[in-house]
Amino acid sequence: MNQQTIDRQHFEELERRAHRVSAVIENVGQQATDANMRTAAQLTAERIQELLEQIREIIDVDPVDAQERMAHFEMRLDIAQRKMSVWPLTKKQQKVLEGQKKIEALAA
Repeated sequence: MNQQTIDRQHFEELERRAHRVSAVIENVGQQATDANMRTAAQLTAERIQELLEQIREIIDVDPVDAQERMAHFEMRLDIAQRKMSVWPLTKKQQKVLEGQKKIEALAA
């Protein structure tokens, strides 16, 4: 069995990024007037958190699988952020997405 380990700092950075992306998606959805958009945003944010939780659960059990899942998850986040780059985000949402403001700023 391969004794590969996960770089915890890399996972924590990925986790912070995922939280930012899902928070902005959820915030955009909450502000949407279309009910379908609100539902889709909520489901997307929840799915991001579910995928992150799955990785967290297998890190110590199967680090090789966790590493592969992290790579795929990171690619999905890249795609999501590219798609979000054309959304009409507020300056606050954009700064949260870029990590320049804390997620709590969206509540203000």
